[in-house]
Amino acid sequence: MGLVSEEKVKGTLQMVITKPVSRSAVVFSKLIAQNVIILGSTIMGAFACYFYTVLLFHKGKLLEFSQAFLLILVYYFLIISISLFFSSILNNQIGAGGLTLLSLIILYFIPYLSNKLEKYILSGLTTSVMEIMKGENSLSQSIWPIITSLIISIGLIFLGCLIFNRQEL
Repeated sequence: MGLVSEEKVKGTLQMVITKPVSRSAVVFSKLIAQNVIILGSTIMGAFACYFYTVLLFHKGKLLEFSQAFLLILVYYFLIISISLFFSSILNNQIGAGGLTLLSLIILYFIPYLSNKLEKYILSGLTTSVMEIMKGENSLSQSIWPIITSLIISIGLIFLGCLIFNRQEL
């Protein structure tokens, strides 16, 4: 949660900014680093999970498993983007973590306000993962939660960079 905010408090970010590195490059490097870590660990975990499933049940649904895995990666990207946004604009790790958690809760419960929103927001993404694994859905039917999550993620990263560029360290 303290992707950028922790470095602001410790003063290491000031030292990095004195080099010919833009603030946006710092934010994007944090984004890339977090996504590489999550991608690597998730791939290893998914491989182990699928291998163990095949070992126990002697068959697996590789297509459905792969589609659900891609949706999980989109979900992780959204979480990292929200966390990076709040970490970029706040000087407090706890505040960034708390607002990230609150944002995820809000995004998850928005469909309860209107059933029409379910297929566009975060809960549509997690519901799609479960439906794909049960064979009731496919990745192509889950395109709206993917698009919405990516738009929110990219928008938050862009907005976080804009606000961070204007902040005094």
